[in-house]
Amino acid sequence: MEISSYIVKLLDVLSESTEPVSRQDLASQMTSMAGEEDNFWLVLTEKAVHDGYIKTKPAKSKTVVVTPMGKKFRKEPTPIEVHPEDVNSDDELAMKLSIVLSQRRGNGELAHVSSEHTRLQIKLIKAIDRKIALDEFAEQEHLDFDTVLDELEKMLSTGHRFNIRYFIDEVIEKQDTQEILDFFEENGDNMSLCIEEWGDVYKTQELRLIHYLWKTL
Repeated sequence: MEISSYIVKLLDVLSESTEPVSRQDLASQMTSMAGEEDNFWLVLTEKAVHDGYIKTKPAKSKTVVVTPMGKKFRKEPTPIEVHPEDVNSDDELAMKLSIVLSQRRGNGELAHVSSEHTRLQIKLIKAIDRKIALDEFAEQEHLDFDTVLDELEKMLSTGHRFNIRYFIDEVIEKQDTQEILDFFEENGDNMSLCIEEWGDVYKTQELRLIHYLWKTL
């Protein structure tokens, strides 16, 4: 997706502001004017800071201003492309951008993104990067485990693949994991058949974990 127009909108509003503006203030103003969620504009602001178009004033850590580079970009914007399917989970900013940009309507307009929902996805990504057990993460966030699995599957549907083998190896014997992976390889994407075959040995949640792993291989 091409996002330079959104960056220009941010720079326009910030340049024309007559009062000191924080990142949160800027996001709130953009939400009022453009109708998107604050979190969308917070992530876009973080991108603008990262790329050097906006900077934080040294004396006032919460106040942001347009840089000379930002002024030049505002007059002569160049394309900025973000492709959700190509994002590496090691790049946290790119992942944040990818998440908010992936949640779009079929007509190309940005859907209203739930800030809390996006924050949950980012927390989950960080937990996986730190190899935190997914059941522990669910407990910390006061979620049921199925919700965590739902989030993993939603992100997978938008091209985000995460290596959760570290957790699967904790809860399922490696030999059984391989047998179930082989089952999916032979029978295709058929969870119902898998549950019928393995449901008396493993919980549905555990089979969903291996199903997720199979789809990421």
